[in-house]
Amino acid sequence: MKSEQTKGERGEEKEAFFGVYHGQDICYWTNGDVTDKVDPKHFYDHDNYLLLKPLHAITDEDAIEFFDILWAKDETHKNKPREFKIDFGKDWALAPTSERYGLIPTGLFHGVDFLRSKGYALNFRDISVSEQTELGWIKLIE
Repeated sequence: MKSEQTKGERGEEKEAFFGVYHGQDICYWTNGDVTDKVDPKHFYDHDNYLLLKPLHAITDEDAIEFFDILWAKDETHKNKPREFKIDFGKDWALAPTSERYGLIPTGLFHGVDFLRSKGYALNFRDISVSEQTELGWIKLIE
């Protein structure tokens, strides 16, 4: 079972995971909680974690921007009302890497990158947010 593996057994995956958050001010050391930017020096250290936001806490503004990124090439979505963009953006953010409503937006990969750039926790490869927490890679802001 994956959750029984130690942090060291998934070291290469943790390095890759930290890499997608490179440069953000979200890295904390477990021995003293001193904050630092995510940097390659952290990729190999097992005494740190990323402090990330849960997707259910996405802000209205981030939901709108996420929506606009998802549908950037679709003219029919450009003039949707603000509330529609917020609702639709939040709904998609809760499962950004899956097909929803039979649709795959043209900006899906850019949208996922946007959410990570804003410090939101997302599944990484086959590692769920819950498992990232169990492994000690992340803590969620509540």
